[in-house]
Amino acid sequence: MDTNPKTAIDDEMRMMDWPVQEHLKGALAHAAETHNISPLPVFDLDGESIDPSDYTHRLSSAIVRVHFALMHYSISRDKKSVFMAVVRDMVIL
Repeated sequence: MDTNPKTAIDDEMRMMDWPVQEHLKGALAHAAETHNISPLPVFDLDGESIDPSDYTHRLSSAIVRVHFALMHYSISRDKKSVFMAVVRDMVIL
């Protein structure tokens, strides 16, 4: 299985194959019923990618730098505005 965050977005990648800690597998199975996976690229200060299976351990209580795009959608027929942050990458400081 390819867990490189740069190449993990692959048609063959199934959400249930996403590497998570054992105690999170039930939550992943529940989320897989209604969601598709969208890997978030995380790097260390040297620019080395961090394996997604290490995210919980490495990101807990971490200070990070996040690059993101703020998107706005105006839905005129419903008279609604939707704002969404799209994360580009995250670096653990």
